[in-house]
Amino acid sequence: ASLAESRRHYRRQNEKLAAALTQRGFPPFPPGDGLNFWLPLPTASQPYALRLARAGWLVREGEVFGIRTPSHGLRLSLGRLNDNEIARLAADIAQVLDAP
Repeated sequence: ASLAESRRHYRRQNEKLAAALTQRGFPPFPPGDGLNFWLPLPTASQPYALRLARAGWLVREGEVFGIRTPSHGLRLSLGRLNDNEIARLAADIAQVLDAP
């Protein structure tokens, strides 16, 4: 029961961020039920991760998860964030991805 509840919690957290990003003009994200949210990026993730770090977020760069080719994206752990923090994260992501 505890494992099932944890799975539901992480899925809800991922859905909240996906909805907040969609409200900011991002395309819909496929549903995920893992521990982390995957944010695909068009290019290398390091500049985005650094910008988010300046905004107070610690995220994982996605290239380390590529097997044969780099996997451009960010891995975001949302398990401990409240709704206000998720909304702020979505706003910061939108700002970072629009930044030159």
